[in-house]
Order: sequence, then C-alpha cells, then structure tokens
Amino acid sequence: MDLSRFPRRRYTPFATPIEPLPHLSAALAASCPGGRGPELWVKRDDMLGLFPGGNKTRKLEFLVADALAQGADTLITCGAPQSNHCRITLAAAVKEGLKCRFVIEERVPDSFDPKGSGNHFMFRLMGVEAITVVPAGTDMAAAMAKVADELKAAGRKGYIVPGGGSNALGGLGYVACAQELQQQCFEQGLRFDRVVVGSGSSGTHGGLVAGFLGNRIDIRLTGIGVSRDPAQQTPLVLKEAQAVVDLLGLGFTVPADAVECIGGFWQPKYSIPNAAMVEAVQMAARTEGLLLDPVYTGKIMAGLIGRRAAATSRRASACCSSTPAACRHCMPTRAWCSATWRSDQETSNDPTTHQLWVALRGRDRLQPRRGRRRVDLRLRHHRFRLRDDEHSRRRGGAGRAVLPQHREGPRAGRCDAD
Repeated sequence: MDLSRFPRRRYTPFATPIEPLPHLSAALAASCPGGRGPELWVKRDDMLGLFPGGNKTRKLEFLVADALAQGADTLITCGAPQSNHCRITLAAAVKEGLKCRFVIEERVPDSFDPKGSGNHFMFRLMGVEAITVVPAGTDMAAAMAKVADELKAAGRKGYIVPGGGSNALGGLGYVACAQELQQQCFEQGLRFDRVVVGSGSSGTHGGLVAGFLGNRIDIRLTGIGVSRDPAQQTPLVLKEAQAVVDLLGLGFTVPADAVECIGGFWQPKYSIPNAAMVEAVQMAARTEGLLLDPVYTGKIMAGLIGRRAAATSRRASACCSSTPAACRHCMPTRAWCSATWRSDQETSNDPTTHQLWVALRGRDRLQPRRGRRRVDLRLRHHRFRLRDDEHSRRRGGAGRAVLPQHREGPRAGRCDAD
C-alpha cells in the first residue's frame, strides 16, 4: 500500500524499537503448566514524538498534515476530563504554530477542574486557547462544529480532529505502524503469533486491521476493550477498518472475523481501577521496569495475563500504555487507592501516559492465574486531595489558569476565567 499520496507530518524520525521482556515472560511461565509460557516483546511506542509520546502521535501525523493543507489556524478536538488525546493534540498544535481549542465532556458532573493537576495543568502550561465544558451525552461532533463556526465568524479557520483521532485519515497512522512492524520483523528475523492491542475509540485497532489485511500480514490481531465489551466494540472497529480500507482504495470488504475483541477486563467502568489491573501493573514494573497506566495498558496487560487474549495462539502481541507518573498510583497499599482514585468519578491516566506495543512469542498457552490477592478499592480521595492542595499552596502552587472556561448545559452562562 502506498501512503505517500497522503500529506504527512513526521514527528518521530525513527521506527520505535521492539524489545524482549524476558523477566515478565519467566514470571508468567511460572504459573503455566510445565513452567513454560509465552515469550513477550514490547514495541516502544512511548518513544514516539510529541509530548510525551503515545499512540495518538501516529494518527496526528496525518490529521495535522491535512489541517495544514487546508489552511487551518486552529485545531479543535474533544475528550473527557484529563484527556491524553487532547493533551497530545495541543502539543502538535504548538509544534506547528497553531492554536488549539477543546470540547470536554463531563461524563461525571463537576469532574473537570480548570485548576487541576495532571493533564489539566498541561493544558494550561502549553497554552490551550479555550475549553468548552459540556455535560455527558452531548453531541460532541455538533459541539466541535459550533466552535469551528465561532472561529469562522471571527475570520479564522478551525480544523476538527475527532475524538481519539479516530477516523479513516487518522487510521492511516496505524496502517503505517503495521508496515513498520512488518519491516522490523523481516529485518530482525522475528515472527509473532498474535498482536494484542487496546481497543477504545477504535482508531488504533481499526487502522491495524486495515494495515494487516492490506499488507497481507498473517498475524492474528486481538483487541482488549478498555471501555466496552465485544458486542458494542466489534462493530465500531469493523466500521473504522472498512473506512480506512475505502480511503486507501483497496477494493475489498473487511471480513467480520478479522476483528477480534476481548471484554471483561475494563470493568467496573472506564478509567476506574480493578484488582487485576493493579496486579498487572505491579508485575510489569517489578519484573521489567515497564511502567503501565491504570486506564489503558494496565487493563490490557491484565487481559493478557488473564489468558483470554492468547488462549488459542502459540504466539501473540498486545498494545499497552506506560506512564511513569501514573504508575506511582499502583503501590501495593491502601493509601494508593485512597490518594488517587474516587469511586464516584471517572478519572484518566496522568499526563505522561504513553502507548506501547507488546508482543508474545511462545508455544504454550498462557493459563489463567489463580490466587490473586484481593485489593481494597474503598476510596477516600477527598482527604488526600485536600492535603495535596495544601502542599501545593505551601510550595507556591502550580500557577493559575489564564484561559476562559465555558460551560454549557445545566450551568449554561457560567464562565470561569482565571
């Protein structure tokens, strides 16, 4: 497939490396029959360009190039509070000399804090021009179109980047990734039986499906859901993959059996921790120094350890996120949960979340692990939050926001400007 006919910005001047994970492989083998298990490898997409790397960089290479070709001066995108996609889109805008505006969906009321830490701080630090906060269930496409209309009325031109960068054009980023992986396997003499990828907004998963089919890569591809189970997720991925195939003009229909999704590891809710995720993050950190985040790659790794993603394959591969800042929350103490998570509010991973690829090689099936410790997830967030805020004030704080905060819906008309 020829991707050269599509405009593309290059934010990473090298192919992200593929590295073995021998200690994690050995740790998992100890729980398998006969003491033999899969051989794990990781593709280091945390080293992708833009601050601070991650899977959205690949999509934005094509999306931002299209925005520049159309003469846009402002990128518009959307996400939940603490959105990593919003953060990295802002980084791309800054790099290209563009402005950037967000539409943030409060899936839990009052969960967006304009003075908050994490990605909220990064938004302020990198100078997002404006943030519009809307309630859960809002038509995000319409909300972004409204922002574009406001810019047009002011004599400017906005470019809408869909949530997660997930459309056919953004999916080309993971067609390119499939080609990159294929070339690396050829050069290094590697052969993987399965690739396991996180499956959320479907752009990464769908782009890879199209890339594997178009490049005739005979490796099984499995997506582990981070927000939906297969009944809801599979149609989204199939639609995305077909859109990418059509954009490339490949002239075939994506077969339904090309999309394999695994569920059951993201509950109780998107971004809310579970015991298996905590165990997976700890195991990866303590065996390989591999840092995963609690929202995406921690749960993906939990799925991998839980066998289901690799139950029918001899060799496999998976997609995960790694976050040094987020992984501090996965200490094996009750204080970790108390200090970091709240049960009544969606949270997102910290601002340094990256995207990784994990590959599995081996002849034996990965068996389910037994005897997991029960983790107490009763949360006391507010007490720790207050202490953190007091500590921040004593140290002079992180600075105040200098951008308008627009709200729509039940609290329409309120504008918080700092």
